[in-house]
Amino acid sequence: MPAPPSLRPALDAAFARRLDAAAGLDELRGWLCRYRDEGVAAAEMAGYLQALRAAAGEDASHDRLLELLDLATGFCPPPLRVWP
Repeated sequence: MPAPPSLRPALDAAFARRLDAAAGLDELRGWLCRYRDEGVAAAEMAGYLQALRAAAGEDASHDRLLELLDLATGFCPPPLRVWP
């Protein structure tokens, strides 16, 4: 399967390392905030997370990516939303 498209190469590499290291949801939410602050739109981030999820298959990061997708799309409590 092809690699997911890159949003911000420097952020992508560090984010992938933290995801592989099974970082906690709060830390990974912070990475979503960094992407937002770099000008990445919610729809772009959602597409990126979907591509990562497809590439991950059913490994340990699959569920975490679904949780992050919920945060990126606003399917979470208002205080956890990353994009308005």
